[in-house]
Amino acid sequence: MENGCLEKITEQSEKFEIPEGIREIAPFALAEHRETQELFLPDSLKKIGAHAFYNCRSLARISFSDGLDDIGDGAFKNCEKISCLLVRSRSGNMRGLKDILADLHQEIEVRITDVSGKEEARLIFPYYIMNYEENTPARIVNQIAEGSGVEYRNCVGSGGIDYLFYDRLFDSNLAVDLRDCSARIAMARLTFPAGLTQKAQEKYSGYLKEHGRSIVRKLIDSDREQEVMEFLDLRLTDQQFLTDTIEYARAGDHSQILSVLLNYERSHFGRKRKSYDFF
Repeated sequence: MENGCLEKITEQSEKFEIPEGIREIAPFALAEHRETQELFLPDSLKKIGAHAFYNCRSLARISFSDGLDDIGDGAFKNCEKISCLLVRSRSGNMRGLKDILADLHQEIEVRITDVSGKEEARLIFPYYIMNYEENTPARIVNQIAEGSGVEYRNCVGSGGIDYLFYDRLFDSNLAVDLRDCSARIAMARLTFPAGLTQKAQEKYSGYLKEHGRSIVRKLIDSDREQEVMEFLDLRLTDQQFLTDTIEYARAGDHSQILSVLLNYERSHFGRKRKSYDFF
């Protein structure tokens, strides 16, 4: 480290926590750290050099402050397992987030916390892929984005998140992306409704009500217990929906989720089943 700049690091670790006081990470500083899964960047960090984390193929989660606003080309290129970005919001500047998202084509969950650490927003950015179409007579190769991920990423800028633009994209997202991604978008917006209008709230709620059974059953089949409970906590369904969900979990032998659902039923509807109701 020299003058607040973190130079090349050769030590491998599953989790890296860059210390406070570091203002810059040099190009290629942690490139090829294929064991690293989590990365914590300090509030003091302002700049990340080109290809600083290139080919960190196990990296899945990054925490950083919105004071980070200068990110070099390809800083997170080939980091295809990144799935979650945690942004500690201080000024509302989201330029760093925008630049990181630009390097990542896969679906990304972004969680934004305020100065107290309370989560104030959660956003899902769908995947996209870049294809190339050749115009032979003109000898031109056109780059074409497939998937709504590019448009969703355009909602992020130095001025913050354009929530109105983000929510308006939901209908187009249904047309080109997987339905389970749409469910995650809707659930995240309703659970953490920063900047959510009444119209958007009704749109997301309507979608989840219409597709609730298929959404929850897919979550149960994938053993995603937390997301099942997050769906139920939105209170978009009735007791019969919960009863049917319990029966589905039992029929599929999802014992852990079944136990949680039964506890939820007792706490919210006061029903205590007899032992022979469970099997």
